[in-house]
Amino acid sequence: MRNSAGSVPTNRIVCAASQGSPKLSGDALVVRCGWEFTPDPARSSPGLNIDAVRWMHQRGVSVYAGDLGDAFPALDPAVPFPLHVVALTRLGVPLIDAANVEDLAATCTELGRHSFLLVAAPPPVNGTTGCR
Repeated sequence: MRNSAGSVPTNRIVCAASQGSPKLSGDALVVRCGWEFTPDPARSSPGLNIDAVRWMHQRGVSVYAGDLGDAFPALDPAVPFPLHVVALTRLGVPLIDAANVEDLAATCTELGRHSFLLVAAPPPVNGTTGCR
């Protein structure tokens, strides 16, 4: 799924996002590439490029969750880590990092559908908003 530079081409994200479900501004984008997240700085990992972030912005994606994030090392020194630097901090798109979506993908395949209700809440951390 990734090219020789380690990025996932935007057309793959477009293909994955068009599984027959209508896409509305405000929808979440959940991506499963089968990549096992390992926080090992000695190991390179594939990732989305700025074109994928641009595609998400043009379609009004409100949340990104997936097993694929920013490539390491960065693909483009001019825009390192586009999901975190551009989507999260500049566009305000919340990210669910290193999401394990294997069970979700299996259930979607079993049911023959690719749309579902996504409910997400921050973990309760003492001293933060909404916690006692």
